[in-house]
Amino acid sequence: MVLALVVGWLALIGVGCWLLAASQANSRKAMEARLQTRVQYAANFVSIYTDDLLASQRAQALNWFATPVVTQDTLDRDSGALGLEAAVVLDTHGHVIRAASSAPKSLVDVLSSKYANLAGVFAMPDASGVALSNIDGSPVLSFGVAYPTPSGRRVYAGAYAMSESVLPAVLGSVLSSPGWQAYLVDLHGGLLTGVPSGRAQASTLAKADPELWAADRDAPDGSYDSPQGKQYYVTAPVAGTAWRIVLRDPEAQLFTFLNGAGRWLPWFALAGLAVAGLAIIMLITRLHGRRAQLIQLNTDLARLAAIDPLTGLRNRRAIGEYLYDALSAARRHDHPLSVLVVDIDHFKTINDTLGHRSGDAVLEHTARVLDGALRAEDAIGRWGGEEFLVVLPNTDEEGALRATERLREALAGDQPEGARSRELPVTITIGVAEWHRDEMDELVSRADSALYLGKAAGRDTVQVSSPLHVVAEPI
Repeated sequence: MVLALVVGWLALIGVGCWLLAASQANSRKAMEARLQTRVQYAANFVSIYTDDLLASQRAQALNWFATPVVTQDTLDRDSGALGLEAAVVLDTHGHVIRAASSAPKSLVDVLSSKYANLAGVFAMPDASGVALSNIDGSPVLSFGVAYPTPSGRRVYAGAYAMSESVLPAVLGSVLSSPGWQAYLVDLHGGLLTGVPSGRAQASTLAKADPELWAADRDAPDGSYDSPQGKQYYVTAPVAGTAWRIVLRDPEAQLFTFLNGAGRWLPWFALAGLAVAGLAIIMLITRLHGRRAQLIQLNTDLARLAAIDPLTGLRNRRAIGEYLYDALSAARRHDHPLSVLVVDIDHFKTINDTLGHRSGDAVLEHTARVLDGALRAEDAIGRWGGEEFLVVLPNTDEEGALRATERLREALAGDQPEGARSRELPVTITIGVAEWHRDEMDELVSRADSALYLGKAAGRDTVQVSSPLHVVAEPI
């Protein structure tokens, strides 16, 4: 039973451990999913921003530069109004028609080479593109839109300094988290880095974060080891562009609750519960054992209280209770019942001759012989001194007399060793009384009176309480 309780409790704790581990794993997945959602939200914003940028620049190009001749003043004024770092207008062959006066030559060369093909190759008249470029170590956001004019298709291309665009601020507000780093990466690995400050730190992801670059080549999200500790990263594509947002976050920061003390508190609580449960089981087991011991002790005490310590027979109180119950049954079912009062003849002489210890042995031996000669349903107890009371349920007077003969014959054939060696015969005198619906005390008194009649008649005899019966002769 104890083993079953322990196994059951440990199985229950095992289920609790599995549920706790699953809960923590689900919590980690939920945190990862929330981070992925934030990055995707930022990617969606960038996609909408670029779509709006192209639509706005296309509308401006159609409005300002659709004339046969684009003057320098017009281009300088309009590019300045749009806050462009550089602007160029290309003809259908990709040649520069006009470049903004303030545009660095290197940036003009990048724009003309990057978007020259929009004029003659793209099938759609509004074909366009947006790209990240890096000029002199500073990232720029460049665009190109193709538009029709009476003089043929042209391309309007421009570039914003990335630090002057809204992207760093937006990405910083959406992805802001202590210790994080976000990268906006183009198709060729060029990037805008240092989003929190809006300043470029390197031209490629491989240079800016080699460990992240290596991990990103293997999987779009996951974790990797770095000198700053274990990092978790996620990526999200920017729809309508060849860009991706790559975000890394220290796992110690991202999963603070799961990796810190909060991770182990429920395990400590579960371990404490397991130990407490086992302690309770052991306590209950010990109490159960003590209860069983107490029951056994009470049983033994009740038995000792009902047993005569010398003869091992029922004592006077126990044989009296047995007689009371037997009379109640006889009265209820109208059955016969008889009692015998048995006395060892000349027991004082035996004691004086053999000594009290040998006298006790004679008493014990006689009790055992008499008990063995009775039926299973009969009962015998020590009534006092050398007297015994025998209760014979379902027995009338004739049956009681037959019982007395069995007792006397049994004792005659099995004499106590100490008395036999000293040639002292041990005999008994028996008084018999059949129940005639009288009370228990009266019934025993009649048997006791018959016993005294037997003693007066010379002992080693049987006497019944009715004067009509003949006294048995000595054996």
